[in-house]
Amino acid sequence: MAGLDQAPPHDGDAERIVLGAMLLDPDTIATVSGHISAGDCYHPGHVRLFDHIVAAHHEGEPTEPVAIARRLAAAGDLDRIGGAPYLHTLIASVPTV
Repeated sequence: MAGLDQAPPHDGDAERIVLGAMLLDPDTIATVSGHISAGDCYHPGHVRLFDHIVAAHHEGEPTEPVAIARRLAAAGDLDRIGGAPYLHTLIASVPTV
């Protein structure tokens, strides 16, 4: 049973870019959530963040970083994802032309 002690394949950079794009553009949320789910994220904080962004979008709530930070804090998840500054780190990771 070789490999059981190894992490499953994952790409932290890709997760950060997708989450950052979702925070930047609400239209991206519907597109992304049509193809991947929170369960596709490896990092536990990313799973929680993905769930909160998608839930806020489906509820018609704002999805910009400040609103998502408030939502995460109210649920006790803000520290679990790395705090409010981490949301800005995610946004900065999105490639631009």
